[in-house]
Formats: sequence, C-alpha cells, structure tokens
Amino acid sequence: MSAPTLQDIIKSGSTNQSVLVAITNSSNGEPDETVVYTDAITFWYRREGGLRVDFSPAQLTALDDAHVDGGFLHIDDGYYRLDVPDAAFAVGASHVDLGGNMAGEFIEIGRIRLSLIQDIFNEILSKANYNIANSAGRFIRNIAQSNIATEGEVDDGDGSATTTSFKTDLTAADDIYNDSTIVFTSGNLEGLSSPILDYAQTDGLITLDPDEQLPEVPANGDQFVIRPDHVHPISQIAEEIAALAVSGNTDSGSFGELWNATKIAVDALESNVGAGMYTITLDMDDDGGSAIADMDVVVNTNSSDSNDSVVASGRTNINGKVTFYLDDGTYYVWRQKTGKIYTNPKTLTVASGVPTIS
Repeated sequence: MSAPTLQDIIKSGSTNQSVLVAITNSSNGEPDETVVYTDAITFWYRREGGLRVDFSPAQLTALDDAHVDGGFLHIDDGYYRLDVPDAAFAVGASHVDLGGNMAGEFIEIGRIRLSLIQDIFNEILSKANYNIANSAGRFIRNIAQSNIATEGEVDDGDGSATTTSFKTDLTAADDIYNDSTIVFTSGNLEGLSSPILDYAQTDGLITLDPDEQLPEVPANGDQFVIRPDHVHPISQIAEEIAALAVSGNTDSGSFGELWNATKIAVDALESNVGAGMYTITLDMDDDGGSAIADMDVVVNTNSSDSNDSVVASGRTNINGKVTFYLDDGTYYVWRQKTGKIYTNPKTLTVASGVPTIS
C-alpha cells in the first residue's frame, strides 16, 4: 500500500468541507457505482500527530444538498461526495489523512493539506526568531518596525475624549511619542492621521494640536498605530517661523526681506502709540455712531494741521477701538480711511486719565 496521495489543499479552520472518494471493487478493480450510505462502510480521519477518528456515512438526496457530517452520495464512475466533520480541519495541524473501509471494496481518499494562512498572519515577527539576513521574515519585520513605533486603542471608558485629547491603553514614558504621527486603523476615523502635540504616561493621554484636531471624537476601542517619524504640528511651525531671527535673511524678494520690512513697520506703529501715563482707548465711529475697523487715527496738539505736533497714531481694530498712552490735556483726533470722508478734527480731553471726545 502506498503513502497517502495529496488530494486537496483546504484552509485551516474551514467548515462544511467535502472531499472526493474513489471506490473500486477489490476483486476486479472496476469502479463500484452501487455503494450507498446504509452499506457497512466506515470512514475515518487522522489529523497530524493525532488519533484515528471514525465517522459514519449519512444520507444525501442530491449532490447539491447542504453539508451534513458524513453525507455520502455517488457522483459518477465510482466517485462519491463525502462531507467531512469540521473537526478534521480545525486550526493546529498541517494536514489530515482520510480513509475508509468496506468489505470487498478498495476506498481511496488521501491526504488533505491544511493551508496555514491564519498561522502565518498570526506569527509574531520577533527579532530573535526572524533575523536571518535577506529572509522574508526579516524583510517584513524591518518594514513593520520602520513604519510602526507602537499600536494601541482608545480607552474612553469615562467619556472624556475630545477631538484634541483622549486616553489610550499606552504605558510608555512621558513625551516619548511627541511629534510622532498617530494613524487610526479602525472605527469612523480609520485612515485619518494627526501629529501628536503631547503624550503623557498617565492614562496614556494623547493631545493633538487644535489646528489639526480630528473631525470627530474617537470612540472607545478605536485602534491606531503611531509612526516612528518626527513631525511638527502647525502651531509649533508657526511659532518657530515667528521666532526666526531675520538678521542676515533679507535677500531681495525673500520671505526674510518681507518679514523684516513688516517687523520694522509694526515696530514703528508700536513706538508711536504715545508715551503718556494713562492708557486711553478710543471708540472711533463714522459720525453716525457705527464703529469703523481699520481706520487710521492721528492724535496731535494742533487743531489746524494733522501732520503737526503728532503725539500718537494708530489703526482701529475690528471693533473700531484704538489705544494710546496720553497724559492729561487737550488733543485733536484726526480720522482717515480710504473711500471715506470724516469731519476732522475731534477734540479729545483727558482729565485724570478719563477721556472725553467731542
């Protein structure tokens, strides 16, 4: 008798599987088309390293009937359909052998190779086990480790999560994931990412930049990975640009030249807000009582010339307010805005730090 022949490859853990059985008459070697499930026939399977398990044939009325453990029916030319119990294909073995016996008959089934797809995908790719140079395992492990620093889940059992802050099951030391990128791999946020502004070991708390907040609050149990890259949130980039010294970065047409010119202009405005002892905030309008934003305002002591004896100057904010530093005294306020005509000047009296404008 020869070794079992490979009949098929079936995924480990599959259910409701059927195999092909060949039955021949042992006396003449001819295919036997007359065997039925009620005959004295026994089938068996043996998983890799296990014991033989017998099972009896069961009735099938048609070849396309639903699976029944032991279901048995002739197809043609001595070939039969046999429904095998699910336990034969359970995860944990690399193959299962099938056979049967019946007086006066030769029954051939063979070996079923169990595809170990689940085992392959569930294998832990540790450095200790998969570190052979140029091997597939090491290649996959290197890809994973160069793209994923860690993985975790949102732990929002108390409902405290927001679009910029949420607890996780991570336990690493403070700040270790700062400036890395979190990428959600499940839930409504799957595929979305954001730079991590701050990470705290307590509660595995992750904080994101308000300028790059998530479109919705992550749900408890949402899974994510953290990439081992180094990125900066928008707020940090803006702060660094704002803090950049422009000295020596003033080439013609460069950002440094524009920044430097803007800074000089701002400094000039700030230096002309006056030098008095009182902070005076004026509400400027259009003579009709409506606040005017971006109005240029000049304060001087000459009622006939806005450019003479200037004490302070500035521009109103979005609410029509402008602030100067003035001493007690009488001043004249001149207003100007492109496309507008105002009656100038107005008289401003400051008495004990209290302004009155008329």
